[in-house]
Amino acid sequence: MRPLDRPEDVGPLEALLAEYLQLVADQFDPPRFDPVAALADTMDHLAQTLPPKGRTFGAFEGDAILGTAMVRMVGPGRAELKRFYVRPETRGRGVGAALLGAAIRQAQTLGATVLLLDTVDSLTAARRLYEGFGFRERGAYDEADSLRTPRMLDRIVFYERSF
Repeated sequence: MRPLDRPEDVGPLEALLAEYLQLVADQFDPPRFDPVAALADTMDHLAQTLPPKGRTFGAFEGDAILGTAMVRMVGPGRAELKRFYVRPETRGRGVGAALLGAAIRQAQTLGATVLLLDTVDSLTAARRLYEGFGFRERGAYDEADSLRTPRMLDRIVFYERSF
């Protein structure tokens, strides 16, 4: 695992995020958001998840990217986990736990006392992982991107972990 901060990381990261956003979009029938537009928005705002405001991590096997986790500061003492994803064929090997642990440590390094996240209710394996790392359900928080898509809110679960 390593930070994704090299110019050559952008292509593999963008491909992985496209896969992730399509998986999230597929959780909704009928569709409730456009994964192509969400990818463009994520890439346009990538600087929020790079130093000094945040950090983006990638897990690798050789040159193949297996998963990612992004952390960004959203306010004093408040960080948010974004675009946490592990490829399906890689799940069950500890990759998600390693990425989540790195994201938590990064949030603390950035000065956060709380790490926030939101997820889709049907992503039960991810929810179990978050809860196993001490995240607890909470109400919506103002910085959540999902609040910009109200038709998704009935399926979004919000979490936080305090340090």
